[in-house]
Amino acid sequence: MQGYPLQQGPVVTLKDVRGMDEDGLRQMHERIREKMDGHKGEPVLFDLVETVRDVLNENNAPQSECTVCLMPMAREAVVRAGCYHCFHDVCLQGAVDYQVQSLRNHSD
Repeated sequence: MQGYPLQQGPVVTLKDVRGMDEDGLRQMHERIREKMDGHKGEPVLFDLVETVRDVLNENNAPQSECTVCLMPMAREAVVRAGCYHCFHDVCLQGAVDYQVQSLRNHSD
């Protein structure tokens, strides 16, 4: 990158963005632009990586519905399984409790 950081900022391209809606992507681009505008003429690459990480953490909520109750996910009440399926914590607990009770009834 000739001229970086003194004459121009780095070129930032986001590729293969998965799991982020258009609003989150727009927010990411805005924050990157703000960071680059605020640090013209300075090395900023590490700060950009930090900015992207912060935006991803802020928006780290599923964009789908709970597969148990089919209602939208709430950021504070989500359980993410190892397979990356997401559930409301109370829905998953209710489903597990139901299965445990069914197994107990079946074995009696």
